[in-house]
Amino acid sequence: MRFSTIAPVALAALASAAPTGTLNARSYDGGDKCIPYDVAIGIETAWISTLTNFDLATAQNLLYPGLVDNSASIQLLAGGDLNAPIFTSAQAYEGGQGSLPPIGFTVLDLASITCDGVISLRWVADVGTKALPVHGITILKSIQVGTDEAVGPNGWQLKEINTEFNSAAWLADIGGSYTLPPPPTTS
Repeated sequence: MRFSTIAPVALAALASAAPTGTLNARSYDGGDKCIPYDVAIGIETAWISTLTNFDLATAQNLLYPGLVDNSASIQLLAGGDLNAPIFTSAQAYEGGQGSLPPIGFTVLDLASITCDGVISLRWVADVGTKALPVHGITILKSIQVGTDEAVGPNGWQLKEINTEFNSAAWLADIGGSYTLPPPPTTS
């Protein structure tokens, strides 16, 4: 499912408004090399663009070949296994995500960036009728696979995506309906 629509200018503004430099934290392996803040913002921005204005070249550069994309929210809407990944490779993501229409997307909070490339953000999406805001959270996990722009932003690629959101609001906005379960009975 597409979660975002931010114009390229807005994406550039988001990236340029963020402070640059290296995070002052240590990676989990005890090393002292961290993902630079501007690279993490570049990964977030490129991921958002795959949802708002899909470009195959951007996706191929950003996504690690063994990418895994997880979301019980999406699986619920798709009628799939809530415990199964949505996509299990970059190629599957490109084929699936690249075929979906864009939606409105606003980052509410860039909650954290860890030294080892984990980026978490809260967002709100506008889909379909836009009657209900769709609030969600995404955790992006990136890895360093090189040292330059030849692969991903400065050698970092997106390895895992974990997204959950208000699927009932999404469903209502795209014209679906749901029935709340009856309240529990008391004896």
